[in-house]
This record gives sequence, structure tokens and C-alpha cells, in this order.
Amino acid sequence: MQFIHLFYADAATIGLSWGVGNHNGFSGTVSFICSIANGDQDVQTSYTNNGSMALLEGFSTPLELLGNGSARLNLVLTQISGPTSPVFQLFGNIDGFSYLNPKSANSHSDSHTTLLTQTPKTLTYQLRAFVENAYSGGELQFQAVLTCLDV
Repeated sequence: MQFIHLFYADAATIGLSWGVGNHNGFSGTVSFICSIANGDQDVQTSYTNNGSMALLEGFSTPLELLGNGSARLNLVLTQISGPTSPVFQLFGNIDGFSYLNPKSANSHSDSHTTLLTQTPKTLTYQLRAFVENAYSGGELQFQAVLTCLDV
């Protein structure tokens, strides 16, 4: 708001000008937005016998990533049940390029920074785990947790 008060007397004989100013500014914060949508929560794996070891492999359905700025994607892979797998990997592909690859350790993580917009980016996972064939018939479970943080 601005207030200016002017006083004038008689033609050009006396001129007095007095002003008071009050300027208001407005500011705001645009909140960071990151949306992870679609995709199935449970992914089934295929089994391939490789002698004394077996390969379990599974592919997620595509997830859609949307946002309004630079985002740090963090992917944590943990084996949550069954005998410890000596080798397991999770490959995270964004728009067909491999960026997130936690490997071979419980609670191993990997991060990637990407620019998110309102145009969706597609994220898919591929899990590969080598386990001993001696464990046939048992169940192994792995958990992948994806978080999206403001950079």
C-alpha cells in the first residue's frame, strides 16, 4: 500500500509536497512435489536352474514419476526372508537407462538425481538373485523401497 499526500497553495507562490510510503511485498514458497504412481506392489520371479545355483529374476510393472524440480531418488534393496542369497541385484531403469543399482548386500542403496516435470518418467525394476538349489521349495522375499526427496 502506498499513501502520498500533496498540499498546494496559491498558484506558484508556495508549494509543499509531503509523502509517506508504505510498501508491502508478497513472498511465497512453492512446495516440492514428487509423485510415484502405478505399478504393482508384488512382483513374481521366474526360476532358472544353473546347476548348484538357481537364478530368480523378476520385472516390475512400470512406475510413473512426476514432480516439479530436481529430485534425489533413493532405492534400498533388502532381503527380508529365506536363506541369505550370496548375490542379488536390483536394476532401476528410468526411461530405459540404468541409474539405480543397489547390489549384493542387505539394505544396500543407490541414489540418482533427476529433473522431474509434469511429463511422466517411467521407472522399472529388475531383480536378479542367485540362490542355492538346495533351498528348492522355500520362499525368498526381497523388498525394494524407493524414496523421492527434494535436492
